[in-house]
Amino acid sequence: MGEKFDRQKFEAQMEELKAQIPDLMSRVETAVGREAEALRPKLKAAQDRLLELKQTSAEAWSDLKPGLEKAWDELYRSVNQAASRFKSRPKP
Repeated sequence: MGEKFDRQKFEAQMEELKAQIPDLMSRVETAVGREAEALRPKLKAAQDRLLELKQTSAEAWSDLKPGLEKAWDELYRSVNQAASRFKSRPKP
C-alpha cells in the first residue's frame, strides 16, 4: 500500500504554498500591467480614428473606414494574444 498520511507534513506543505501566494499574485499583477500598457497605444490609435470619423462627413467614411478597421483589428489581435499568453502559461 501507499505511504501513511502524515498530517504534519501535509500542513507544512500547505503553509509553504500559502506563503508563495503573495509573490505569485504580485507577478501576475505585474504581467497583466505590462500587457495592458502594451495595448494602450493601440487602443489610443483606434480611439483617435473613431474620433476622426465622428468629426468627418459621411462622404469621408470610405476614406477612413480601412484605417479604422485596421486599428480595431490590430487591437483585437493584441488583446487575444495577451489573453492566450496568460492561458497557456504553465502553472508553477
